[in-house]
Amino acid sequence: MRRAPFGFTYTNGRIARSAGNWHHARLLVELAIQHELTYSLIINALAVSFPWQPTRWHFSCWLSNPTLRGGVGHHVPGSHRWAKVEWGQGPALISVAEWRVIKQLLSIRGHQPCRDQTRLFSRLIQCRRCARHFRWNHQIAHYIGKTAGCHCHGAQLEEGALRAATIAALARRAAPRMAKLAMEWANHQSEKECYELRACRDRLAQLESLQCEGVTGLNIAICQLRDQIVALSPGATSDASMVYECLLRDPATLANLSNDALRKILLEFAVGIHYIGDGFRVSIGHLN
Repeated sequence: MRRAPFGFTYTNGRIARSAGNWHHARLLVELAIQHELTYSLIINALAVSFPWQPTRWHFSCWLSNPTLRGGVGHHVPGSHRWAKVEWGQGPALISVAEWRVIKQLLSIRGHQPCRDQTRLFSRLIQCRRCARHFRWNHQIAHYIGKTAGCHCHGAQLEEGALRAATIAALARRAAPRMAKLAMEWANHQSEKECYELRACRDRLAQLESLQCEGVTGLNIAICQLRDQIVALSPGATSDASMVYECLLRDPATLANLSNDALRKILLEFAVGIHYIGDGFRVSIGHLN
């Protein structure tokens, strides 16, 4: 049997949560999103006693492992690519919404500046012709194109105007996608709850059977499992659709968001800005 990813273990031949490392793995995912996959910042945020200090390569492999999203992957022979993934085979460490953000970050990671230098549209603006990203210039407070020989060379984009145009595009075009995301989230929660409820109930039945046979010292574990079953029962989780509904109810809600909060939304919806040319002509798309 192959080795389980950090945060997981094999129990009776099935992938399951690691009792000792699950919360550590969750912390690692949250740090990855918070620091936008900037490896040095993630590692520096970990305590010295953290049970796993991954290399850059191992961290990237771990984060993209389908096991973290509730699946079991099968590699292409002699390759690191996944030939096939069987979903719903285990607990999900990363939610659908979190994976959407991570996937977008993986696609734009490239050179990652320090966190305090990351602007609202860092790595989100690229030239339609040369596909190179615009860079933030502190001296003129604009995003500029630096590709020599391309029509974007020397082009300057002002952040405030881009922000207003992007918010308008979100309010105008993202409502159907937000509703779909809410449905995906609800389905994911349902599948996750079914799997975890089944696993908890099976484990509870085993412990209660052992207790009936005279095994002592199981009361705490049984109580914890019963609490977990109650927490996972339908109706215990909130509806993510309310979050999206509130965001679109009034365009001013989006306009009043901080740059960090708005950037999280842009990453989640895979918003990309393509420079077309002729001054400020841009196309805002990829509202997946």
